[in-house]
Amino acid sequence: MTITLDLERPKTFATSRGAARLLLAPVLVLICLLFASAPIWATGSVLSGVFDGSEPVVNPLLAGGCGETPLGYVEATFKVTKSGTYTFLDLLGAWGSVGGLDIWEFVYEDSFDSAAPTRNLLAFQENEYSYTLEAELAADTKYVLVAQQTCPFAEGTWAVAITGPGTAISDHVVALPSFTSGAVVKNGQRIARVGACYDLLGDPLLYHQSGPIRVSRNGTYYLSDASHPGGTCVNVYTSPIDPNRPSINLVGGAWGWGTIELKAGQDYYFVAQRDCYSGNCEFFYVLAPPAPFRINHGLADSWYNPETPGQGFFLDVFEQRNEVFLGWFTYLTDPPAGDEFGHLWMTAFGPFAGTAADLAIEWTGGGAFDAAQPQPYQYVQGNILLEFNDCSSGQITYSIPLDIGGPGPSGVIPIQRNVNDAVALCESLYSGPGMPGPL
Repeated sequence: MTITLDLERPKTFATSRGAARLLLAPVLVLICLLFASAPIWATGSVLSGVFDGSEPVVNPLLAGGCGETPLGYVEATFKVTKSGTYTFLDLLGAWGSVGGLDIWEFVYEDSFDSAAPTRNLLAFQENEYSYTLEAELAADTKYVLVAQQTCPFAEGTWAVAITGPGTAISDHVVALPSFTSGAVVKNGQRIARVGACYDLLGDPLLYHQSGPIRVSRNGTYYLSDASHPGGTCVNVYTSPIDPNRPSINLVGGAWGWGTIELKAGQDYYFVAQRDCYSGNCEFFYVLAPPAPFRINHGLADSWYNPETPGQGFFLDVFEQRNEVFLGWFTYLTDPPAGDEFGHLWMTAFGPFAGTAADLAIEWTGGGAFDAAQPQPYQYVQGNILLEFNDCSSGQITYSIPLDIGGPGPSGVIPIQRNVNDAVALCESLYSGPGMPGPL
C-alpha cells in the first residue's frame, strides 16, 4: 500500500522558502527580535545521525516522490525551551553528489504513525526542491522530527538545524563548536571581499575572527552558511588575518556551500564576514568533518595475511541489513603428514557496527562431496572480532575454546586484500560529510 501525504495542508502548515535546489544555499534561520535597546539573537540547534541501512522503511511520505519504493526514515524526538516560530533546515543535502544525504523533513506533535502519516502532522516540505520548513512550537511539548531519505537509497549522515527563540532538547542534538556562531560588530572594521567572499561590485564586509582552531583529522571539511538572511561568508587562514592584506595566508572558504581541505595539527583562523547594513549582524555556519570510515559493501572481497600463504578469508557485506558473512579457509593445527589434505574451513555470520563485527564461529561437517546425503551438521564454537582500519587493511582476533574445556587457539591475524580493484568503490561509499560537531 502506498503511503503519501495529502497535498491539502493541515491547519498548521509550512510554506517552503526554498528556490530550486541548485540555486538555494542552505539557510539556517536565525530570527532577530529587535527591541528598542539591543537585539536578542535567536538560537540554533542541530539534530544529526547516520543512515546505515538498518532503519525502518515506508513508502515516500512526500507525494510524488520515488513512486512506491519504500525508503528508510528516522525519528528524532525533541522539545524546545521557548514557544514560537521555528525553522527546520536540511544542512547536508547540498552534498548529495559527494556522499551527503538529501532528506525530506516532517514535523509531528507527540508521535508519528507510519500507517497514518497525516495524523499529528504540523509541517512538511512542500516539494523535493525545498530545504526549509516552519512550524509553531510550544515549549516543553513533545515533537517528532521525521527525516526520510530521498531517491535513490544511500547511506550517510543526515543533519537538520532547528532555529528559533529557544533551543532544542533531544538525544539527537549534536554539540557545535562555539566559534561557528556569533555577531560581527556593527560599527567595526571592514575588510575587502576576497577568496570565497569575493564580489566585484560588493562593498567591504564586517568580520569576526576566531582562532587558533585545530581539527583532529586530515581531510575534506564541509562549510554551510546557516544565517538568515543569508550572507555569511567564511574564509579560513593559517595565521591571523591582516585587514590590509586579507588575501595573505588564505587557504579557502565558502559563501553558501563549499569544501576546504584541512590538516590535523595546523592552526587555522576562521573569519566570518557579512554585510550589516540591514541591521542583522549575526553569523551562523556549520562545519562538518569528513565522514569516518565504516564497514560497507565495498569490503566484500578475498582477504589474506601474506605471512600465511595458501589460506585466507572471503567476506560478504549485506549493508542494508548491517550484517557480514565470513568464510575462513585454513588448515588443521596438526596437519597429516605427506600429501594428505588437512584443510579446515569455518564460517561466521552476524551484525556489524561502525568498523567492527563481533561474530560467533560456526563449524560444519559430516557432509559428502556434491551430495545431499548425508546432511551435514553444524555447531558454534569460538569467536571472531573482525575489525577494519580502512578500505585496504584490517585484522581478525580469534579465540577457539577446546572441546574438553579450557582455552584453545587464539591470536590476531592482520589482513589485506588479495587485489585492490574495489578500494575506490569502498572509499566512495563513506565519502562526504560526517556529523557536525566536535572537530
